[in-house]
Amino acid sequence: MKNEVDTKSEENLNISTLDNYNSKKNENTLTEEDLENNSQKTNIIKETDKKEEKYWLHKISFEILPKLDKERILGATSKRAKLINDINPNDKILLFTNRTNLEFFGFTQVDEISYDEKPLYKRYYNSKRKLKLKGIKYFSKPIPSKEIINELDFMKELKTPSWRFEYKEVSKEDFFKIMECAIGVVKVFPTYLEEKNFYMDEFILDTIQYVFDLLSVVSDEKQIHIKKFIKILRKALSEYEINKSLEELEEFYSLNIHKLKIKHVPSRDPNNLVPLYTNSGGKHYYGFIVLNRSE
Repeated sequence: MKNEVDTKSEENLNISTLDNYNSKKNENTLTEEDLENNSQKTNIIKETDKKEEKYWLHKISFEILPKLDKERILGATSKRAKLINDINPNDKILLFTNRTNLEFFGFTQVDEISYDEKPLYKRYYNSKRKLKLKGIKYFSKPIPSKEIINELDFMKELKTPSWRFEYKEVSKEDFFKIMECAIGVVKVFPTYLEEKNFYMDEFILDTIQYVFDLLSVVSDEKQIHIKKFIKILRKALSEYEINKSLEELEEFYSLNIHKLKIKHVPSRDPNNLVPLYTNSGGKHYYGFIVLNRSE
């Protein structure tokens, strides 16, 4: 697995210089029209295009991220995809995936365009047009899409905000609204994208369900404070040598509890309120978990 991009790519993808990158023109490079008529199996367009840089979002399957980290090539899942034809060298792309929630994990910049009939990543990408990347910068911590969905102008224009797209052109302003949420960037493949962490999240969800079911049987109360529940959850996880802070578990609970059928009710005490996100990205504040007690 490639953990580092080359020096030139690192400079080009630095957050402070990302917006100021200017490519050098290579006059000997073939045009896209030349390449379409060329009989070679694989053709390449270098960085000669003077078109204005565009900004994109791209959703990619969690399972192929290690392959992307190694190969640094994007495509489109459909052979007939059209939007990928609008992406050109020097365009900038924010990458996001559905790990346990939709999360932005990094950004990149297109180096060159190639045409190749061969599918990529076990037939995940099937388009002829491919995007060779200059490198990938990973966010040191993923950015949950739910935290920014209401801040993006293109989402505000939709009757029903949705992330159901593979590629999406966005404004420069929206692109950098997301970038500004990044705590930092790293040049190595982050541990939170490794497969073992996916199973860790599933295990924590299963433990939440187990603790809920247990309390519903043994507790004399009809409901429990969410924050008290998280303290019990932390103790249960520690039995399996999984040590998470209360802050980490509260954040996990907020982002993931919509996946379980657990009912919550508000609290009049603002100190007991915890933000819980819905599947569509909405946020509501609750204070209690309603236990499934058998009368």
